[in-house]
Amino acid sequence: MCKSNRHTAYNQWTQFEEWPQFMHRLESVSQEEDTQVKIKVKIWGKSKEFTADILEQVPDERIKWEVSEGITHTGVVTFSELAPNLTHVEVNMDVQPGSLLEKAARGMRHIKRAVRADLHRFKAHVMMNQEEQGAWRGTIDDGEVKRTR
Repeated sequence: MCKSNRHTAYNQWTQFEEWPQFMHRLESVSQEEDTQVKIKVKIWGKSKEFTADILEQVPDERIKWEVSEGITHTGVVTFSELAPNLTHVEVNMDVQPGSLLEKAARGMRHIKRAVRADLHRFKAHVMMNQEEQGAWRGTIDDGEVKRTR
């Protein structure tokens, strides 16, 4: 079976603990449960932690999350195959800034620029690593694991 680029991109994205390799503001990521990821970021010299709950995960299609602790936001990443060797990865986030610093970052579109830069680095990460580092191919619906593969 030949794997598509969408399949490869999705598999690489689900390796959450490897994110600090291409998301330069991340200090660490840990995943103790299939439906939860703990992330430590450094923003403007200050370390912040948050916990993201994975609400929906459909292999090769989308991952939807909501932050339960920390910088409040929700988001979804989608994977769309445009051509046999061309995959579109799109991240949409709704950030609810709490502190004055977070409000300033949102107003200056800092978050949007940071996510865009991280996606460019993710593209390079996938292209440089011809072999996938692993994958979690389970399905999550409404925050509960429905199927694992």
